[in-house]
Amino acid sequence: MKLQQKNSERLLLWILVGALSLGQLGRFSLSSGVTLYPHDILIVFWTGWLLALNNSTLSAAAFKTYTATKHWHPFILIAALTTALALTTTFSLVPLLYLARVSVHLTFAWALARFSKLTPNHYLVGGLGLVSITALIGFLQLVFIPDTRFLSVLGFDDHYYRMIGTQLDPAFMGALFLLGLVTIIAARPIIKHRLLSGGLLLLFTLGVLLTFSRASYLGLIIFWIYWLTSLKLQKTIYLGISVTVAILATYGVLSVSHIGGEGTKLLRTSSIAARAATVSHSLPQSEQELLIGTGLYTSAINDSETQLRVTVVPNQARVDDSLVLFILTGTGLWGLIAFGHALVVTVKQLNKKHARLTLLLLGILFVITQFNNTLLQPFVLVSSLLVFLGLSKEYR
Repeated sequence: MKLQQKNSERLLLWILVGALSLGQLGRFSLSSGVTLYPHDILIVFWTGWLLALNNSTLSAAAFKTYTATKHWHPFILIAALTTALALTTTFSLVPLLYLARVSVHLTFAWALARFSKLTPNHYLVGGLGLVSITALIGFLQLVFIPDTRFLSVLGFDDHYYRMIGTQLDPAFMGALFLLGLVTIIAARPIIKHRLLSGGLLLLFTLGVLLTFSRASYLGLIIFWIYWLTSLKLQKTIYLGISVTVAILATYGVLSVSHIGGEGTKLLRTSSIAARAATVSHSLPQSEQELLIGTGLYTSAINDSETQLRVTVVPNQARVDDSLVLFILTGTGLWGLIAFGHALVVTVKQLNKKHARLTLLLLGILFVITQFNNTLLQPFVLVSSLLVFLGLSKEYR
């Protein structure tokens, strides 16, 4: 029975990898503001199956998790109260649907951690497969469809000579590459050939560079500082030279060929100005909003469309760019304080367990998600949870 479940879950894992690789190409809209992806359906099925198989031990497992995560309870309670209060004045299903999706994804990760027969190595291999497929599609897109400015009519940002892949956004592509880089380190016992692991390191690094996402560059710097300082001097010099050559080659080709637009200029200020305007618009407008917030995801209610010249197009970016700003506007200062306390406790617990790669990935995600709210993007969130499950062998 256990072997049969394990084989079934391996199949489900690779179906999930394929569904996640589709990215935004697999989206379908049920109505205005309600979008589903193939991986959502698969996750609901997989989670329900695991819970049904283990219904006899479900209560005990849930209680154990409840007590282990008690430092998160104040934030969850504040978030629930502020969102409920906001919906009593302006009710909408949109915030509830967003929260439901995040809850389903977290429940899925919990069900896998508690009841799945898959090992951490299965998740690591699945993560590498996902990022490798994403990288392949991304390079093909950059070669054959470098000008993706036409996507603006669908509500996505327009990009020119930047890798966006199936995510249709360079920042989210960069986040997936960063997940892949951390996964390579964790999967070293699985990857027998040094040439393969070294090639993947350079491939994913080059992928990050070609996104021209400055937030992803910060994450890349954090990764390489950790990785190079953990190696012997000879390997550090070798990898340092290789990465430097990859960086110089990337920007050398772009400068010689005179290709690229505003998005490939690292000193560009247009995106900074746009984010500054978004932040100023999203900041609490009263003392009440500052203290208790306006509810999670309530900002998505009125942001379903954007005026583009004379055309009204869908708005795909419907939450605050920064995770901290998202929590502040949604739950107020009390929620932000509760979130910060819970995060610090979590970091201390992981540090006691010497979960260095988990802390590395958590640090990278926390940094880059202050610029694009990357962690809460559906594909990045599910992919991150899979990699975290793979890294759990550090402290099991």
